[in-house]
Amino acid sequence: MVKKIAVTGGIGSGKSLVIRCAKELGFPVFSCDDIYKEISRTVDFAKKIEIVFPSCVENNVINRKALADIVFNNKEQLEILNKISHPIIMDTLHKKMENCGAKIAFAEVPLLFEGGYEKDFYETIFVKRNIQDRIKAIIQ
Repeated sequence: MVKKIAVTGGIGSGKSLVIRCAKELGFPVFSCDDIYKEISRTVDFAKKIEIVFPSCVENNVINRKALADIVFNNKEQLEILNKISHPIIMDTLHKKMENCGAKIAFAEVPLLFEGGYEKDFYETIFVKRNIQDRIKAIIQ
């Protein structure tokens, strides 16, 4: 059984740097953001999105900009999207981690605590950085 280590923290905190270091040390690494990009290209996911956000799907393809325009301006709509996507993302993540063939694997999980997923991991690395440096990192 693989020991799953979650890496989390706010935007610009340095999660990606920690993940990059783990990868350089030879550990398998995974990203919830990358998994979302993968699943958002599937017909099954597009059909689920189309039920709730019909104007954002055409010919089984999600218009990511249209979806972003809706959910990032409306907290309730974002919560609906998260309720659809997060379980699929996390299920896919855990399958990938279980099948990676390593004893230890790392995953970048931006909304770990907000989704209550911390219990699914052996350990958590919480990356913290002062706000000024986070803003500089985001701008760069």
